[in-house]
Amino acid sequence: MMRRFARCRDERRAAAALLALVTLTGVGSTGGCHHFTACHDRLCDEVSGGTEPDEPPTVMAGAGGRDSAAETGAERAGAAGEAGAGAQPPAGANCPPQFADCDESTLTSCETNLDIDLGHCGACNARCFGFCSAGKCHELEFLTPSFSGVEGGGSITVTDDAVYALVDPDDRLLRHLVRYDKVADATDTLLLFSQRPDHVLATTGGLYLFHDGTPTVWRVNEANVIKVDELQATSVTVAGSWLYAAGPGGIVARNERTQAMRSLPLPELVDPSISSLELGANGRTLVLLATTSDDLTVRYSIYRQDTGAASPIWQTVASGAGTPTRLRVTARAAYALVDLDYDPIDADAAPQELREHAFDGTSRVLQADYIVDFAIDNSSHVYLTPEADGAGLRVFSLANPKDVANYPMLFSMNTLELDEHHLYVATDSELGLSRVPLIEF
Repeated sequence: MMRRFARCRDERRAAAALLALVTLTGVGSTGGCHHFTACHDRLCDEVSGGTEPDEPPTVMAGAGGRDSAAETGAERAGAAGEAGAGAQPPAGANCPPQFADCDESTLTSCETNLDIDLGHCGACNARCFGFCSAGKCHELEFLTPSFSGVEGGGSITVTDDAVYALVDPDDRLLRHLVRYDKVADATDTLLLFSQRPDHVLATTGGLYLFHDGTPTVWRVNEANVIKVDELQATSVTVAGSWLYAAGPGGIVARNERTQAMRSLPLPELVDPSISSLELGANGRTLVLLATTSDDLTVRYSIYRQDTGAASPIWQTVASGAGTPTRLRVTARAAYALVDLDYDPIDADAAPQELREHAFDGTSRVLQADYIVDFAIDNSSHVYLTPEADGAGLRVFSLANPKDVANYPMLFSMNTLELDEHHLYVATDSELGLSRVPLIEF
């Protein structure tokens, strides 16, 4: 079945979400309202107490019905008589660049960092719903409001022309597979599931859905017809035109064009009967993460092979202690988010580590914290979301992982995925699938 959202999918839900956001951001009758869509802008305009705009809003409509997200903080601040870039600062303020005395209190001076403050992004009282970087607001765009994102990596998959996501509706009874069409700028609900799959993967042959810990795989074709696939797998990935599936029986490869199948031999030390197998890929590089456990420890090993080689063989990349929960692969390394055995009483102990295992044999810990998910862009910048309310995004370069930039947001995120221009996120705040523009470094 298919249901068109058409961006005005449910006015009551959109209005309810909007009212919640107004409460969160403190936007009132004098405030601005942030990037929704045309339908949501109209609702936003009504909630903000403004008049109905006399022309269709394009990006955002605030109290006056005419505001645009393209307006600078100085324009908005100047119109309201507030201090900001290009406007007069509060009396007595003499602040260094990027800071301002936005509360105009004699007890605090130059307390506001205009580079990152969500309530004063680039200028005093210039609110930002998304994240603020270098005084520029990266507005959050909602693609499926009123839905909560599915926890855990793999619930979003991105292609050149679409984004697919598994999300939960308000009633939590059925899991929805939604598709955001980048070209048409519209979101559809493709299928509803009582089986509640955890992961979705898009390939040239269709969509694949599967559970954590169970070998059943569903395949969705271009006509949105779903059936149980003959593959038995707990992890699926794509390298070139081949689909690779790992399960209790080992690894199977299937050509998505010809449907020809073949088995892949496992590394000599990997026993699928006692190991959990996870696959990742980047271009022709296929990566296998094998995890084993006993009564005392959990250990993992990482292997890779060049699928385009005449005789592909597994090469050992690295091994380590801990329980991997997320695997990402780039052209030069495998990245694992690893849960550690630690004593919560020990304040210096790290609950998780984000580890880089390079294909040249070197390894390093990039971050140690409570981490929900991470993604890596083409310019070798890592985006991760810490497990804390309002933590937002943490961004750093692989060239200098100690130089970390933190971007607070109003809510936490479950899943991150990237394309060349946007960061797609699933939230646990019933804001569903959303996106923000990537940071320009």
